[in-house]
Amino acid sequence: MIRGAPQEYETSLGDYKQLAGVYLPFATESGPKGSSSQDRSKITYEKIEANVPLDDQRFLRPGGGGGGTHP
Repeated sequence: MIRGAPQEYETSLGDYKQLAGVYLPFATESGPKGSSSQDRSKITYEKIEANVPLDDQRFLRPGGGGGGTHP
């Protein structure tokens, strides 16, 4: 909704590549429904990684210190 009027958008997915046994789109294009390709946003991913190990520190609350237990 923009200023009380409904807006419709379309997203097209493409350039599918297999990664870790699943096909993922490496390109997206989106914009207002019926718009020309010039008026659409385009995103192309060069690299997508799956099952990347992450440090547990990334899941801590910002500025909240450490863990603790939850009831």
